[in-house]
Amino acid sequence: MRCTICGNDKMHILTKRLRLGTGSVYYCPQCDYGMLQAGFDNAAEYYDKEYRKKFKDNIADDGEQSPEEIYRERRMYQQTRLNIIGDYFDRERDFLEIGCSAGQFLSAVRNEFRSVTGIELSTGCARFVEENWKIPVYSQEISDIDWKERQFDYISFFQVLEHIVDPQRFLTDVHKRLRNDGKVFIEIPDLEEPLRKLWKIPAYEEFYFHEAHLSYFSERSVSKILNKCGFKVENIYHIQDYNLLNHIYWYFNNGPQENGTFGLHVPAIDFDDKDERVKCAGDAVNALLAEMNQKYFDILSKYKLTSNLFVVASKSKETAS
Repeated sequence: MRCTICGNDKMHILTKRLRLGTGSVYYCPQCDYGMLQAGFDNAAEYYDKEYRKKFKDNIADDGEQSPEEIYRERRMYQQTRLNIIGDYFDRERDFLEIGCSAGQFLSAVRNEFRSVTGIELSTGCARFVEENWKIPVYSQEISDIDWKERQFDYISFFQVLEHIVDPQRFLTDVHKRLRNDGKVFIEIPDLEEPLRKLWKIPAYEEFYFHEAHLSYFSERSVSKILNKCGFKVENIYHIQDYNLLNHIYWYFNNGPQENGTFGLHVPAIDFDDKDERVKCAGDAVNALLAEMNQKYFDILSKYKLTSNLFVVASKSKETAS
């Protein structure tokens, strides 16, 4: 195994245990980058036919999530992305989202740009977005689309880069589709994830690494590959999604909650009681939990131990190397 960023062939094995699938995750100490060889031959077919059956919000659910369920469950978790990208809203600019899923982000920004376009390999999700918001969505990889000379001002890909078989080629293709003053917005899981690095939960190691994530980026490695592909990193935000109580649950149970709904919200307990005294106490406890959770997020961000990295980068040269 050779590092896709620097070519180093003296890789270490990071883990041989995956949540789903088999294989070893190799680690390049020069780049602080982990990589897994893909266990599928055709990415478009895998993400259209298999991915949604294996990876879903409710781990106890045996069925495949419908586009409607994906949209309903994930549209409420877009605020952090909107807060960052909101500074770039411009109705004279064209926006492309790669991996637009069921449209939970594109539907929220469709009126903030001159045009919005999506790429989504799940044909069911692509059809759902087109039918509900009349947003054009391509169910092909970016390199396979007949774009002619078309370019975009902004290109986003959230929780996508870690799935790409050849991230360097992908970023080069993105570079070609970006106008000279354009920017990319990238969200990726962080290799410095707090349940791995801070809490050191044994079962989380196997949960974190799985067959669909082929790259495991840190701040250093994502900066290196972006620079190599002709981008200038402008800002990297350290963002936490799952809350303090979710991490405490992991600590005491050495395993995940049944679904992500509670963990992705500001923590709040349902103290349902007719006694006004109990109700007031419950409200005070929930206010305390919310304050603690925000302070916890601030600590994780300060020490760069968050679940996700959000990168804003610009096109730094005409052609990628």
